[in-house]
Amino acid sequence: KEIEIVVGNIVVATGFKPFDASKIEQYGYGIFPNVLTSLELERLVNASGPTGGKITMRTQDKKGNWIFTADGQQPESIALIHCIGSRDENHNKYCSRVCCMYSLKLAHLIKEKIPRAEIYEHYIDMRAFGKGYEEFYDRILHEGIHLIRGKTAKIDEEDGKLMLRSEDIENNRIVEQKVDMAILAVGLEPGSDTASIASMLGINQSEGGWLQEAS
Repeated sequence: KEIEIVVGNIVVATGFKPFDASKIEQYGYGIFPNVLTSLELERLVNASGPTGGKITMRTQDKKGNWIFTADGQQPESIALIHCIGSRDENHNKYCSRVCCMYSLKLAHLIKEKIPRAEIYEHYIDMRAFGKGYEEFYDRILHEGIHLIRGKTAKIDEEDGKLMLRSEDIENNRIVEQKVDMAILAVGLEPGSDTASIASMLGINQSEGGWLQEAS
């Protein structure tokens, strides 16, 4: 039967999909084994993950596959690169609104698990807009995590390490930095069925493909 309900608001929870980091070839995702996405690191630090929550670098198994193992070598230096696929004229112009804070959270988790590790956050602008977010950002500053404002141009591999070439806007210089592991903070994109949902419900979509609010 059909039911008519009078309501004040309708929430259409569409979900999302993470940006495919391999689309930005200069970052080497899928080429260099220790370039990971943020979701892969999230899985790695989880106690139910492949290493029991231990952060290790990928190593080759007997078949030549690059895998994570609990007895693998721990990274001594890690770079987290913000805005992968977001705020980018070549991909998605919009800010995904989650990458800054989840990157800071991941840096905090890495510092807890590997206190001696040097951790670098490469960001364009810090978007700490929610309740308690600015306080968490201040906490990160006191944990010894290095924040570098500027866009990362490229990741290469050199002598078994990853070589990052980035901007440091606040100090007016170009940074070339060697790290053991690089984490790509991927942005969000509308789910593949968002267009069909919009059509079915008669809702407009924004330029980025998200559902447009009525007012």
